[in-house]
Amino acid sequence: MAISTGQGEGKTTFVRDLLQRDSGVNERLINEAWKAAGNEGTISGTLVYKIRKDLGLTGKRQSADGSRAGEAAAVKPKSPSKGPKATRATKSVEAATVKSNERGAIPKPEVRSEAAQTKDKDQVLDEVEEGIDELIFRLKGLGGRPEVLEALLRARRLLYQSPH
Repeated sequence: MAISTGQGEGKTTFVRDLLQRDSGVNERLINEAWKAAGNEGTISGTLVYKIRKDLGLTGKRQSADGSRAGEAAAVKPKSPSKGPKATRATKSVEAATVKSNERGAIPKPEVRSEAAQTKDKDQVLDEVEEGIDELIFRLKGLGGRPEVLEALLRARRLLYQSPH
């Protein structure tokens, strides 16, 4: 690409004129034209980019026929949003969250009667006993381990021998 320009012309003016004639030229072609015009040295890519930007030619370049490069390329459709990812609160966060009444005051701790506490204790003991029974049945199903079965039976009896 030989362009007749006056010798001694500034690089900025040379690149601007060249890009206005053909916005599709790249840095390599610009430097070839610069040398073909009898000029010494090279034109930096930074200068070419700056002038492209000034002329509004950054982004997708236009080819000589006026179409933008990459126009025919298929556009990848965006996947539909699935919303924000769910996060699990850690125990420390849950512990830090305190419920409050309408005025923002921290509620007083619940005072429970001795009967309610005894009922809860009995319920827990029943659940433990059920767990021990389940272990006993599972071990019997495996053919049993007599020493382990005996220890579980003793533990179950101890649950109700100790004072509540």
